[in-house]
Amino acid sequence: MTQTIQTPEQQKWLTKLVGYNYEIHYKPGKENVVADALSRIDEQPNEEICAVTSFPTSPLILKLQQFYTTNPAGQKLIRKAKEDPHMQQNFNYKS
Repeated sequence: MTQTIQTPEQQKWLTKLVGYNYEIHYKPGKENVVADALSRIDEQPNEEICAVTSFPTSPLILKLQQFYTTNPAGQKLIRKAKEDPHMQQNFNYKS
């Protein structure tokens, strides 16, 4: 109770706690096991695990992929998109 109250937050909590009979005991560093569990991280996160990318896959997209890879008509369209200059202006093929 000898510490100077400096912030509005400290003043707020002092008014709430002044009516109670209590003692505050400081536990330095690793002696404070509860605070350690909440505030200390034992190891650095593995960036490879944290960097995860996901995206939804539509059944329609899967059917289109199958069409363009297995169906002769789909393969003909891909060849035309790659070779025909007029098609290249309108379409961009990425494998």
